[in-house]
Amino acid sequence: MKKTISLVAILVAVLLFSGCSALTNLGFRSYDDNFMESLKGHTKSATLYRDFTTVAEAKATHFSGSLMKQYVEYTQGVKFDKIKEKKYISAVSESKNYDIYYISFYTPDDDINNLESPNSFWNVYVSKNGEILKPVSIKGVNDDSISSQWRYLVKKNRWAREYVIKFKKTDGNKEYLIISSFLGSLTLKFDK
Repeated sequence: MKKTISLVAILVAVLLFSGCSALTNLGFRSYDDNFMESLKGHTKSATLYRDFTTVAEAKATHFSGSLMKQYVEYTQGVKFDKIKEKKYISAVSESKNYDIYYISFYTPDDDINNLESPNSFWNVYVSKNGEILKPVSIKGVNDDSISSQWRYLVKKNRWAREYVIKFKKTDGNKEYLIISSFLGSLTLKFDK
């Protein structure tokens, strides 16, 4: 009996000291990796208050080409060069040609949470190097989109709606994503 307990204790100690690498070799995914650190660094948030009440909340991730590649590898569990599905390959290619933001946007009044509408209550634009850029496209995230897994990786308001907003790529190392209305503005600063 004592030998069995000793063997179990040694086995547990070996697993603890060998760390995550042994578990990764057994097929377990390490959640403390480069991708999650990059994701945190590329994600910003802002809240707009008026009269001590939340008017809007936004959390956005700027997907550069390298972050999109990491995202695809992370969500698919394989290296990018082994991926055959066109939707993943085109997403990485697109993120090299456009500034793409995944946005979680919350307003207490659901009727004005309509970023993708041509008659939206909110204006969305990017300010970069003194230039104002309007979005090329704004689309809601649906369950069969590759962006749908982002909602589980970033902690956000559960009542928020998710959008993918695409802008023409321009040079510069600082970029401000702004969501505004007559109620005020949310400004998210991204360093590149």
